[in-house]
Amino acid sequence: MRDNGWDNLLSMVIEFYVGRYILVPNLEDIVVLRGRPKRIDQQLICYRRFYVDLYCYMIDSILQEFKDLFLKTTTELLICILYLSPRDSFAAFEKVKLLHIAQFYHLDFKSEELLLLRPQLNKFLMFVRMDDVFFTLNSVSHADRLGFDIICDLKLIDKPYRKGIGLKM
Repeated sequence: MRDNGWDNLLSMVIEFYVGRYILVPNLEDIVVLRGRPKRIDQQLICYRRFYVDLYCYMIDSILQEFKDLFLKTTTELLICILYLSPRDSFAAFEKVKLLHIAQFYHLDFKSEELLLLRPQLNKFLMFVRMDDVFFTLNSVSHADRLGFDIICDLKLIDKPYRKGIGLKM
């Protein structure tokens, strides 16, 4: 978000200002920071003030709060789940990270099942990239709406596992 979210946020703010007939500040203007001793007045370009002093500071504060709230394992699991995103035809799909998710649940997966998971992930990715239904998905929540029926129809889950999760054979 810090690296590539600024432009999107800035365009949304400008759109908000224009829609409400508010004067949009020129980001190249020089701003004098107040609240400092007069002999040390600091002049900044407006862009730096908004981007570095406000935007980056807030992103860093939120990240620090996130780190304080969640254990390392939970954070790692959440990051691995990002690789399940169907956006751009599963462009973020990374088998190593998804296999890492399975390792978090080592009591649920036998070692043989972990070995079989890699080819199943390859099969899954191949089928979902070929199917038009998955092509328009933008988030995991959209994928959730499709349900397990499509996955079952595509035979993405092998028969022994279907019974374990309550799917038809």
